[in-house]
Amino acid sequence: LTAELMLISRCLMFCLVNNKERQAVKTLVVEAQALEKARERNGRELQNEEKSLLDSLTGKNMRKDLEKEGIDRLHKEQFEALPEELQYSGNESAAQMLARKQNGETLTDAEEAYVKIYGNIKDIQKIEAGEADRRFQNDFRDALQETGISLDSTMHISISSAGEVRVTGLSDEDNEKVKKLVEDRFMQQIKNSYLSHSQTVENMSDEEYRLADYVEELDRFLNKVSNGNVTVDDLEITSGTGASSSNFISGLPENIADLVNHADAVSKYYDYKQMIYDVLAYKKENGTIPRYQIQMDVGGN
Repeated sequence: LTAELMLISRCLMFCLVNNKERQAVKTLVVEAQALEKARERNGRELQNEEKSLLDSLTGKNMRKDLEKEGIDRLHKEQFEALPEELQYSGNESAAQMLARKQNGETLTDAEEAYVKIYGNIKDIQKIEAGEADRRFQNDFRDALQETGISLDSTMHISISSAGEVRVTGLSDEDNEKVKKLVEDRFMQQIKNSYLSHSQTVENMSDEEYRLADYVEELDRFLNKVSNGNVTVDDLEITSGTGASSSNFISGLPENIADLVNHADAVSKYYDYKQMIYDVLAYKKENGTIPRYQIQMDVGGN
């Protein structure tokens, strides 16, 4: 195309005598040449982009293949390192074994060892959580009987993010008995059961889940240093005025306000300070504070 343009331009220049006409032709030719160069450049850039994308995809696929090979090799080494009696020789897959286990079947020692090596970690954790929950339910019912609480009783147990237990549905005396039982022995198990089954927790993003953990730790800390008078809900970030233009956390109990606000990286209050800023930043953007609402209903037989 460029050669053709040059030939046409020479013919026109030869035929035209007027300088203005010649200059106009020159301008048209220069513009046409610039357009052609731009097209060539864009074509090269597009080819480079396609090549870069292909290389990227090829590299990713290659890394995935290498990772899979490495994992397969590790699993094989782990399996071969087992005592001979624990080296499963059947035809079932780890997924099939886990399905049987989830249905309440007891696996052999060799099957358990095989599942631990080849099973999907999320499926294993889910099943283990279910088993732990069943143990907790049985232990809790046994403990209620030992305390003199009838298994026909119905009650509602809630645990605030500050760790305060509340029991309703029984007599005042029995409510207190169950409350003490939970505080002494079953706080963590009830929380674990809630985390395993709560739809609210299931719907949380990774960020919300992390912040809910922060809120739980902060509320317990604030409850302790304020004798139950302050929670994260009472805090906010305030802009400094006058000589100090830095932001600070307002609403903290007076006895720890300066310690938290001026905490540096080596202070034991620094983590609390950072967690507060993270939680309140989320609240400012979303209008809410992520929290666990730990509750459990216990029904009769």
